[in-house]
Amino acid sequence: MPFERVLSRRHAQLALGVAAAGGAALAAGSLVALFISESGSLFGFSESGYRTVMAIAIIAEVAAIVLLARVAAASAARMASDGRKVDRRAGPSDRTWAGRGGAV
Repeated sequence: MPFERVLSRRHAQLALGVAAAGGAALAAGSLVALFISESGSLFGFSESGYRTVMAIAIIAEVAAIVLLARVAAASAARMASDGRKVDRRAGPSDRTWAGRGGAV
């Protein structure tokens, strides 16, 4: 479900970034567990003899980490640029103060 349907734009960007970062962390953890199980034993489970399948899994995990990290970074950049836009508009503009006879 698109986050924009249930959240405000800023909260949707935050949720997207957090979800992408969480997915990248999960993929990294899976990759670490795969390497541990291949070289030794992880909770009594070890891998051996599955070179092609493991290579595909490693490629998929690395691709997931890279792509999800880029989504998280883009979401953070969008939030930062939205924050700057809001900050500029939050204060009174020069025209408002000049129209009231105040000093600029």
